[in-house]
Amino acid sequence: MLHRKRNRTDNQQLRNYSGERRLWREVFKGVLEDESEVAVKRLIRNVTENFHQELTVHREINHRNVVRLIGYCKEENALMMVTEYIPNGNLCDALHRGKIPIPLDIRLRIAADCAEALAYMHSHMNTQVIHGDIKPANILLDDNFTAKISDFGIARLVDIDKTLFTEFARGSIGYMDPLLTRDARLTVKSDVYSFGVVLFELITRKKATEIDGKANFLDHFIGALAGGIKGVREMFDAEITNQSSMKILEQVAKLAGKCFRLERDGRPDMVNLAERLEALRKASLQRRRWSDPFSWVWMKMKPEPPLVRTNDAASPPCRRFTFADMEATTNNFDESLVLSGRAFSRLYYGEIDGGATKLAVKRCLPWAVHRACEFFAEIETMSKIQHHHIVPLIGHCYEKNEMILVYEYMTRNSLTHSMYNIYKAFLTWKRRLEICIGVAPTVDILLDLKWGAKISNLGLCKAGPSTDEMPVGGCLGMVDPDYQRIGRLTEKSDVYCFGAVMLEVLCGQPMVEHVPPREFNVWIYGKLQLMRAGKLHQVVDTCLFKTIADPRSCIKFVVIADKCVSDRGIDRPSMGDVISELECALQLQVSAEASGR
Repeated sequence: MLHRKRNRTDNQQLRNYSGERRLWREVFKGVLEDESEVAVKRLIRNVTENFHQELTVHREINHRNVVRLIGYCKEENALMMVTEYIPNGNLCDALHRGKIPIPLDIRLRIAADCAEALAYMHSHMNTQVIHGDIKPANILLDDNFTAKISDFGIARLVDIDKTLFTEFARGSIGYMDPLLTRDARLTVKSDVYSFGVVLFELITRKKATEIDGKANFLDHFIGALAGGIKGVREMFDAEITNQSSMKILEQVAKLAGKCFRLERDGRPDMVNLAERLEALRKASLQRRRWSDPFSWVWMKMKPEPPLVRTNDAASPPCRRFTFADMEATTNNFDESLVLSGRAFSRLYYGEIDGGATKLAVKRCLPWAVHRACEFFAEIETMSKIQHHHIVPLIGHCYEKNEMILVYEYMTRNSLTHSMYNIYKAFLTWKRRLEICIGVAPTVDILLDLKWGAKISNLGLCKAGPSTDEMPVGGCLGMVDPDYQRIGRLTEKSDVYCFGAVMLEVLCGQPMVEHVPPREFNVWIYGKLQLMRAGKLHQVVDTCLFKTIADPRSCIKFVVIADKCVSDRGIDRPSMGDVISELECALQLQVSAEASGR
């Protein structure tokens, strides 16, 4: 057995593998009889106790982001472990010795992969595993740069309800938890500290142990972070630093800072870190797609969809228009017919059937090709839905790289438009309550001639809870915090958005204010503080003061809106409960008006 392994390794030592050659072991590349490549770790010093300890821990772990243990050899005073072969070496070499660029998306995926593996070892196994030596040299990368944790030489199996004390503080300089040398307590939070160092190296591409002046880079980073996030910006790797990535890098830096806290209970657990990093990774993917209008999405765009008909026999088919039809309808997209504009689309007024049918024509702008998925999703969704509070989709055009949606024209434009111009005075308290009751949760609410509310823009609509890997998307100030953290949409995400709409209706103010030249202010948190302090007179739209007949109606509205925008989805009410409370608020208002109060 041992002789055969020696013949198959051909003495090809893996200099760029996990931690290179060390005092007590060396690693070779080998080939098994079935021609599969493996890594063979041979202990130079036959420390049987350590070998059995590592073997006992490693064989308990089965996770895609942990190097797989294939077998072991214990013959002729030789101790060896055989694991899967990971071709791209370790993260330390990739960051500090290699010259290849590593995009931010890849770095975030590496971090998320490692966090998932550690979360599994800390929280999802019958017996906790504490790795004890997390560092870039012990993180291997496969052909797709998927990260896999290796080297369980000083790892420990620990009963969750017990505290492990170690006689000797073992680990690697620069990566070992400083608390371990103070009280000799080995906990999962020791791995959290080490993981924070890995995050530091990923965003700075600097080794934690390298000296810069009188202190190492890690000490500089921790000291700068204590003075505020702006202090660490200059340490970010220039290769991945730009205006669009800065916020993401800052969030990663903050996570690393939490890992370095000198109170164990103050450090986050790996489950939380894994969720946060995965959300940041998805946000980074979204950022890249938005910044690259000719990305892979354009190349993988769906073919022109067929004519879609709904299951309802009374529902008219979704018409397919030609681009020439759209040019004729909008007078070659005359600027004087523009109803509104957004970052990725422009809305035009148009007419067909000799002027009998008035249209709102939404034309995607040339740099919005990455939103093709939303375009087709809206066609599919809108073609299946008929409701008097949803704007009807009349048809679409997909021709010459043009993506155009055609809707029924709403005379009063959007609720947002009406609340912030001369129509504001017509939106009494009773009418605003009726509008809220009449629509499902969305920021895109249009008003017809009789002030009837109708929902538009269902491009991000999904059937059922989200389980797909999808980038975070949504309007600033309207995105569910749970969605931002873990990237998962639920019905409570809509409740949050509806709560934000309710606050806009109450305050008569847009959720996001533009602060020149390029910044935006989301005022929701300031308004919530005033509401909770009972200072409604500083929150309610002044146009409503004379139209609120019963203050209890307004208070009930405020209470339910506050619950809707709770940070956690579990604390938010259902939409049924929201509508029930709004109907009570409306009844109070109607009764007060009838009695002449």
